[in-house]
Amino acid sequence: VEYVDETRPTPANGTFDEISSRTLTCSIWYPAEGAGTVAEPAPDAALAKAGGPWPLILYAHGFSSNRNENAKLASLLASRGFVVLAMDFPLTKLTAKGSANAADVLNQPADLRFLLDTILARSAESGDTLHGAIDPERVGLIGVSLGAMSSVMMAFYEAELDERIKVIGTVAAPGCYLPPGFFSGRSIPIAIVHGSSDAVVPYAEHGPPMYESAQAPKLFVGIEGGTHTAIAGIGTDMIASFDHPEIVGCHAMSINASVTPEALASLSSAVGGEDEATIRARCPDPCYMAPDFFPAIDVYRQIELIALTFVPYFELTLGSDPAMKTAAEAFLFEQLGDAPEVTFLSDW
Repeated sequence: VEYVDETRPTPANGTFDEISSRTLTCSIWYPAEGAGTVAEPAPDAALAKAGGPWPLILYAHGFSSNRNENAKLASLLASRGFVVLAMDFPLTKLTAKGSANAADVLNQPADLRFLLDTILARSAESGDTLHGAIDPERVGLIGVSLGAMSSVMMAFYEAELDERIKVIGTVAAPGCYLPPGFFSGRSIPIAIVHGSSDAVVPYAEHGPPMYESAQAPKLFVGIEGGTHTAIAGIGTDMIASFDHPEIVGCHAMSINASVTPEALASLSSAVGGEDEATIRARCPDPCYMAPDFFPAIDVYRQIELIALTFVPYFELTLGSDPAMKTAAEAFLFEQLGDAPEVTFLSDW
């Protein structure tokens, strides 16, 4: 489904002129009435008659990707009693006119806010196919890579803050580019997932430091051997065919001028006001080491571990069934860290 925000423009990009509106193509997953499976959800199925209203999770995709990059996770969450809304951002999606442009991340928190307004209005509208589907008091957010930057801005950054967001999860977030004190103004549950072999957004400078700077309640899941390119399900079979997933990701970074170290420092400066030289000194260049320097985990196992983190995390933080919340808490804090690939930290 397409939603069009007529109040904000899409900036000129490459040889393409500015457009007066922003078009957001979306996919929505929801509990359905007796149709479909997690592997094969039924398109346009009727909303389940019982169990609602359900929590809503907004999903923000990564740079040069799309709304369906983690469709299996969205389908799984829907099967567990969540509504999931994922969108294609106008200028950071894979098929953006003029090539994906990271600078548009500054406009994406408002895209998320527009879509949140739109989907909640649909849920409140008698006669809409999603009428009664969403509990507006239980709204969460997942952001991946550059989409995680948009997500934390919406959840914590004063200029973009939307207090309707009650819970957030991030994967491979560029935490080093967040200014000091970024999380100081608000405390909501946050789950931070990062792979130790991430060459694009290097683990040591982005993952654990972001966890340390966030306020409780918080948890951190480090995936040993996890890469940046394999954080989502898009093109998994193709990525798995390479000797190392980051060969794909680092090549994509090398041919796009909007994600050079200089461009990323400028983008970070626009958010926090820090001097670009300070940012460059603190944050390593993407792919500054050989893409295959660190060994990589099986890409399918990495995606599985991300799902094993976020499903119980959102059941715990947004769920309403006491038994489900108890089971989710036990899995997160007593079992997930036992996986040999996982480093688990929490301040809950």
